[in-house]
Amino acid sequence: MMNYILALALILMAGTGYAQQTRTQKLDSLYNDPFFYSTVSAIILPKGFVEVNNFGSLFTTNELFSSNAERQDLNARLSQFVNLLQISYGTSASSRFNVGVDLQYSSLRVDIDPQSSPFRVFGRDSALVNDQAFTHVGLRFRWKPIARNRKLLVQGSVYQPIYKPDENLTSLRLQVVYVFELSRRLFLYAQPGLTYNIPKKSISGSVAIPLTALLQFQLTPRLGLMGLMNHAIGLSKNAERVFSQTSRGSQIGTGLQFQPSLRLGITGFVTQYLAGKNTGVYRTANLGLRVIL
Repeated sequence: MMNYILALALILMAGTGYAQQTRTQKLDSLYNDPFFYSTVSAIILPKGFVEVNNFGSLFTTNELFSSNAERQDLNARLSQFVNLLQISYGTSASSRFNVGVDLQYSSLRVDIDPQSSPFRVFGRDSALVNDQAFTHVGLRFRWKPIARNRKLLVQGSVYQPIYKPDENLTSLRLQVVYVFELSRRLFLYAQPGLTYNIPKKSISGSVAIPLTALLQFQLTPRLGLMGLMNHAIGLSKNAERVFSQTSRGSQIGTGLQFQPSLRLGITGFVTQYLAGKNTGVYRTANLGLRVIL
């Protein structure tokens, strides 16, 4: 009887070990995919895995780019903190399709003193504007359209406003990420995007087209140095109900990506707006944390 129990225990342990080994092998396959890219994680999870991705951005400015693309004093300090929580789940046995949900939080603050600290956006003391809320919830998919090309990823989402829904628009968002392997240590991530804000009632629709390029150099297998360039164009309908450009902004930045283990990644970078029209002369600080479960 004792021998039977011992044999059964060994079988169960072997089965558990095999299942864990198989799961680990699936996770190891992610080494062939890019790990983290700004606000878009560029990997597709194997079936049954969960990714938790939290990305926070702090924007601040006391200047504006005018309609003539000239810098002007704002005579105030505008700061905004945006936090995006993304949870993704691997649904495809071929590791080509993921689904996920997003939750966005925003804190907006305007101080009458242009020299006030941007970190006051995290406080609740009185200001000209001090608004904090969970603003949007989204449903999202990630898809590798070509099985043999792991460097191409398509991500789409629908964002629904949950804060002041009568004053904000539902948006459809699409991003394409392609990874160019320039050398063993140097990678270029190209990401064009498109956002369409669906019109309703008296609020007209609008379109945003962000174009991003990120250059990453691997100092070590776990540590990468990043350089970032972004140009975003805003379009809205004019009196003739034709879309025309209403704003634009260009920024550059630099940062680091640290991946202490395959299941954990941290990225941080700062950017500065250099040119624009009808937008703030923003400086930004960004921090992302990603965990695979």
